[in-house]
Amino acid sequence: ASTPAASTPAAPSTPTPSTPAAPPPPPEGIARKTLGLSPKRTSGSRPVLGVASPELVQVKAGTKPLTHKIVIKNTGAGRMPGRVSSDHKWLELSPSRLDPEAAEQAIEVTIYPGRMPRRQAAAAVSIVTDHGQRRAVTFRVERRSLLLPTLGVVAFLLAALLVYELSTQLGTTP
Repeated sequence: ASTPAASTPAAPSTPTPSTPAAPPPPPEGIARKTLGLSPKRTSGSRPVLGVASPELVQVKAGTKPLTHKIVIKNTGAGRMPGRVSSDHKWLELSPSRLDPEAAEQAIEVTIYPGRMPRRQAAAAVSIVTDHGQRRAVTFRVERRSLLLPTLGVVAFLLAALLVYELSTQLGTTP
């Protein structure tokens, strides 16, 4: 067996790049993982909220309620519980909770134009999962005015009444 030779100071030379030291081993009982940031965790292994409807829905309505569907998708995997809500009372939503097991589900939005504060209004439908994902669909609704058709009917009736009155005064009936 040989014994190590005594070291003597080396002559100055150009410095060599040092390699970084390896991280210390984890404490006993802790796995070698980055907590919460595991590279194996992708969108395919957790639920991902998707909305297969446009972000802006424009509707021209009369006075009667009408319905529109919003399609919600879980484009990831796993349960996706959540809720659906609106910021205005003239929109009603059914159901108001997401089916946590569904890969795709429809939310029925009922629009009540008679409850709108003005002839034109906007409201947001918010979809929020219990995991914190959020999407919104905005409804812009214009309630058609009944004033013009009503004026047309009144004008027609007045014209018919005038023709009748004139014909009775002249002695001829139409």
